[in-house]
Amino acid sequence: GNSLKAGVLELISSNPESITIFVADQPHLSGPVIHQINQSAEERPDKIIASSYGDTYGVPVRFPKKYHALLLEMGDDDGAKKLVRRFQNEVIGISFPKGVID
Repeated sequence: GNSLKAGVLELISSNPESITIFVADQPHLSGPVIHQINQSAEERPDKIIASSYGDTYGVPVRFPKKYHALLLEMGDDDGAKKLVRRFQNEVIGISFPKGVID
């Protein structure tokens, strides 16, 4: 919620094409997963690119510019997952089975 919005607010001042959200407690996050996210983003820059683990989408997740204002409108207790659920038909999932472990 609050920390996510603070980060997004800082980033959008540079007008990025996309914002990728990571968390610090995913010990199995690796270069290949990040590469897949970046590659999918290059192929489909208009889509949300989210990690897929268990039966859900989650972080890391990349949001194209058209979603940045919506990230700022989230409630203080909301995370990026709420926006991913809201626009699930706009999500491309990247397999990251170990993402469930934190």
